Amino acid sequence: MDTDKIATRLTITTSSLVASVMFHISVANQIPPVGYLTSADKFMVLTYFIFLLSAIMNIVILEYIERKKASLAERIHRRTEYSVFIIVPIIYILFFLFVM
Repeated sequence: MDTDKIATRLTITTSSLVASVMFHISVANQIPPVGYLTSADKFMVLTYFIFLLSAIMNIVILEYIERKKASLAERIHRRTEYSVFIIVPIIYILFFLFVM
């Protein structure tokens, strides 16, 4: 989405974060309680981290737009628009290779 729809982007990101928390709670209720992090817990923590970074990036873009620095916001948007399609899968692949 373009930078003029930043409020919608922020809403989608925070809604996804809430949905992932609810999913994590649902999964955690189906397994017996243990005193350590399971693989599902580690996966969900990584997912929370990625959603948090996305929310922070959207807030930074929103702040630049509010301060009338649309060119800087657009530049950040262009640099991150397609790079997340490469970076996020690589993060998950590395996670599965080295953490699991």
